[in-house]
Amino acid sequence: ANGYLSGTQYMTKENASGMVLLVTTGKSVAEKEAIRAEQARQAELARQKEAELAHQRENRRQQLLPYGLVDLGLTSGTLWKKFNEGGEYAYYDFDEAKRIFGNKLPTKSQLEELKNECEWTWTGDGYQVTGPSGEFITLPAAGGRNNYGYDFGQGSHGRYWSYTPGWSLKFTSNEVSVEHLDSYDYSVRLATLEYVDLGLPSGTLWKTFNEGGNDCYFNYYIANKEFSGKVPTKEQFDELCKECEWFWIGDGYKVVGPNGNYITFPAAGSGIYEDHKLYGVGSGMIGGYWSSTPSDSDYYVWCLSFASDGFYIPDSDTRDSWLCVRLIKNL
Repeated sequence: ANGYLSGTQYMTKENASGMVLLVTTGKSVAEKEAIRAEQARQAELARQKEAELAHQRENRRQQLLPYGLVDLGLTSGTLWKKFNEGGEYAYYDFDEAKRIFGNKLPTKSQLEELKNECEWTWTGDGYQVTGPSGEFITLPAAGGRNNYGYDFGQGSHGRYWSYTPGWSLKFTSNEVSVEHLDSYDYSVRLATLEYVDLGLPSGTLWKTFNEGGNDCYFNYYIANKEFSGKVPTKEQFDELCKECEWFWIGDGYKVVGPNGNYITFPAAGSGIYEDHKLYGVGSGMIGGYWSSTPSDSDYYVWCLSFASDGFYIPDSDTRDSWLCVRLIKNL
């Protein structure tokens, strides 16, 4: 048998000519085992990282699901709606689209970002648009409607309005572009940032949607523990009420800031938890949203309350009431 002189060298058996060879193996057995162990450790770390990223993506997907929004992982953070407004073959002229949807229409730069940062795959009647996050939306080739009321291009052409006057997204099976379009009626796909700048003096940004969905409620203790530092103060609600225009839209308020941007507050109700049941939620007529500011009382808290006939900031809600939560971001 070969005789090892060290972990990396051994002498061969004597050959027929009476010669032996000194062989150097490179790495010792122990070193090779250490390398294999490190490779296995790195592979396990990579697996755990991928599992954590998948968990984060699923949590994000579930967070946005109630609002029909998708996070494509774009540089700007823009979230895109999953479906066309009004249905696949609903069309709007530009003035109508801007009046109805306002700043929720994507800007020219947001359309260009969508075009440049995503992978576009023709599906036969539109595009699957896959973002850096791996999430995707589909844009039907819904065509448009001319000034004589005739539909055209369904299944072969897609045209989507931008908030930027004169600019739209245009595509066929072999080309995607952002360009000026004529004044026909086209599709609308909305996009929004997670936090909206309403042009308030404080610079406070308001989140586009409620935490957990429009049918999700928190008591004061849970809200301020889970979202510490992000629940608006009484002063921030005061500013929102005084600086913005509030329009009742049938099931909540559209709140338009000084710069024309807007958010909506659904009238999701508020509740009292008794006998293991939650009462008074989902009314569609009233809304209640927590602030982080306690009142002078030990048990009451300032909050935003509203109904179709007005909005106000009382301190009458007890800390074990169940209200909605809308977060803010301070600049």
